[in-house]
Amino acid sequence: MMGSITFPFGLSLSQAQGGTDMMGSITFPFRLSRKRAVSGVLVAMAAVISAKLLTSVGGEELSRETIHAAAEKARKGDTQPILQLQSQMLTQSKTFRPPSAMRREFEAMLKDPNTDVQVLGACGLNALKSRESMDALVEYITEVNLRQMEASNKRAQPPVGETGDSQRNRLKAATIAIMTLGEIGDDSVIPLLESLRNLDCLSGEFGGGAAQQALSRLGVAGVKSLSNIRPGDAYGENGMKAHAAIRSIRDARQIPALIATTNDDNVHVGIRMAAVGALAEMKSADVFPFLGSVIQDDSYPVGVRMEAARGVSGYKDRAAENLLLHAIETTTGSLRAACVATLARCDARRYIPQGLRFVIDNTNPLSEREQVALWLPISHADALTSDVQQLLDECLQASTSEDKPADEIRISAWRIIFGMLDKEPVLEVRDVQTARFYLRDHVKGKARKMRLPYDQEKAWIDNKLQTLVTQWQEI
Repeated sequence: MMGSITFPFGLSLSQAQGGTDMMGSITFPFRLSRKRAVSGVLVAMAAVISAKLLTSVGGEELSRETIHAAAEKARKGDTQPILQLQSQMLTQSKTFRPPSAMRREFEAMLKDPNTDVQVLGACGLNALKSRESMDALVEYITEVNLRQMEASNKRAQPPVGETGDSQRNRLKAATIAIMTLGEIGDDSVIPLLESLRNLDCLSGEFGGGAAQQALSRLGVAGVKSLSNIRPGDAYGENGMKAHAAIRSIRDARQIPALIATTNDDNVHVGIRMAAVGALAEMKSADVFPFLGSVIQDDSYPVGVRMEAARGVSGYKDRAAENLLLHAIETTTGSLRAACVATLARCDARRYIPQGLRFVIDNTNPLSEREQVALWLPISHADALTSDVQQLLDECLQASTSEDKPADEIRISAWRIIFGMLDKEPVLEVRDVQTARFYLRDHVKGKARKMRLPYDQEKAWIDNKLQTLVTQWQEI
């Protein structure tokens, strides 16, 4: 049987754009067998570290004295302070950023005989993300000899002179070092990372382990997927990996290849959508005109054009708004609905109310209104405005062009009101059974908080749904 333990860290694993405080995770796999002694130690220790990493700690800036004091205590057997520092630097790097002047000291820690201190050194270099540390990180990864560790893992026996604890620490430090190389973003480390790609001791969840994720951060996996696309690739394990890898590309040098993939009619629409998504995430001024042309060109599949519309909304400027407003006037169907809904990402205060008015207006096609009601990105803050609340109440009374209840719109509005405002308005619909089906999970969530016995919980949910959903009577 296979199992795994995951610990979080403050690295951007698959999304190359953005700050350094995004959360990610690396999973240590293990086989549930007494013969896997080393793996068992990894599981136990990774579980302890994971629990500590998930605990909010401290509130003061890190200082050189604090860091060295924790290292000294670890050398004397007290690991609590050093584990706390690891957590702070990995998960809260902006609040607990170590002094940049400590770069050389962290590099020296990688050579410390105490493996807990080695992990601290790797955490510190990860927090700093300095190109000047690349040589030290590469040297550490090389000296750890992950292939030897792989072999000893398979023998369920650590190398001579090493304990399970020390091996676990060195593996963790090497993992952090590998991810840091991916974050630094220098292509010169690609050969090293490629050589580590298939090591079981580094493997993570679906999508690959530390080396694979670092390569994705550098755009390598996506670039390889672009060059290996086959007609019809989209489903199955290979298609899903290609889709995720292509979306992860953030290297501006790959813009021509991504555009070519988007334009290739022989490539499956899902892969073409991934290419558009990657282009949009770059938020490059050079890409914006292409995204606009995709939206307007009806020779592209609707899904690709919708992905381009979502991508344009990420620019959040007046040019993006104007492009989407023009598309609303010149397109129809799902694409038009996507443009109405994604406008809210440009300016929620202005376009959430506009989107809700589109939903209420029964002169608009019903299918478009239903899609907008489902896709509008309404947050808790948006729902608290009196204007939005009034419009949501009107959506509860939404009708078709024949003045009959627009059930799907009413259900979408009810979900928003229930989820954002914690209100339970009565819902009048034509299809009572379907409405109760869609509302059941929401009502069940509330029932669970009451901690009723199963039979009482089921009866409470059924009674609640009977009260909330009523049959519309045609006059």
